[in-house]
Amino acid sequence: MINRRRIYAVTTVALLGGLLLLALQPVGVAVDDVAETSVEQASLSPVRDKKQIDIPQVLDALPSPAPEPSVSKAWQPLLALEGLTLQHEVEQWLGTCVDCVSPDMPDKLQDLLSTYEQRKAEHEQRMGQLILPSDTQLQDKVAAIKAVDHAVWGEHAMWLHADQYALYDWQLAVDQLNHQDTDMLIASLPDIPSLQSGRQQYEFLVKKIPQLSAATKKALAAQLLNQTEQARYQFLAQTQANQKEMVARYQDALAELEHQLIQQKERMGEAAWQDWRREQVRIFKVDFFAQDAAEGSLPAEGS
Repeated sequence: MINRRRIYAVTTVALLGGLLLLALQPVGVAVDDVAETSVEQASLSPVRDKKQIDIPQVLDALPSPAPEPSVSKAWQPLLALEGLTLQHEVEQWLGTCVDCVSPDMPDKLQDLLSTYEQRKAEHEQRMGQLILPSDTQLQDKVAAIKAVDHAVWGEHAMWLHADQYALYDWQLAVDQLNHQDTDMLIASLPDIPSLQSGRQQYEFLVKKIPQLSAATKKALAAQLLNQTEQARYQFLAQTQANQKEMVARYQDALAELEHQLIQQKERMGEAAWQDWRREQVRIFKVDFFAQDAAEGSLPAEGS
């Protein structure tokens, strides 16, 4: 029994030693050479007349890894859009498509298209329920709107509202700008599709910063508008100024008339005075606007 155990142990050690030699042999050395060549010979003499392992050939025989899925070129233009332009294209696609979600779409686009109409309805409902106090600060309003956007659209919120968020950022920073520095005002404008032309930029700045002085508006017009557009806006500005002045004159004159009429109330009695007052006010309005038109307070365009 002991002899058999010794034989088994010796055999096991021999097998393990052979496996160790195989693991340690240099790449390109034939397996048979390990058994026939000493360590010294293997290090000093090249291996001859033995079959070598061709590593590059073995690697070439291995199957190639599967190529990574690529986004179809058909969807790349849509993926490049954002904001209102993206919303428009998505809604147009959903309104005309048959199979609206294609297997070759990226996961991001598949998720947006498959849930767009449902999420849009939910977003409109939530925005309709969003009631903020009238004295809420602009930054708090923006935060509340963005919270609704992200709650409904998730990772798509920035993608769908990029231009809107750019406008929010601009509105939050505009009070820190020098409103007399037209170069700064123009440079601060967000880069969005709705503000690409000079006319769009001019109208945006004049509307969003009502406290701009007449001199600043004129300087902006010179930088952003062509000659025809400048003449048009100059006419509109003059018309608005004339209308504002006319309204002030009308209110002052009417107030003076009412003061004169009230002095006759006690003498005439309530019912008679009301009839008389209405007639006097009617005459006043006819005369006032006829005189205003004759004086040319509202000049014709191009004059």
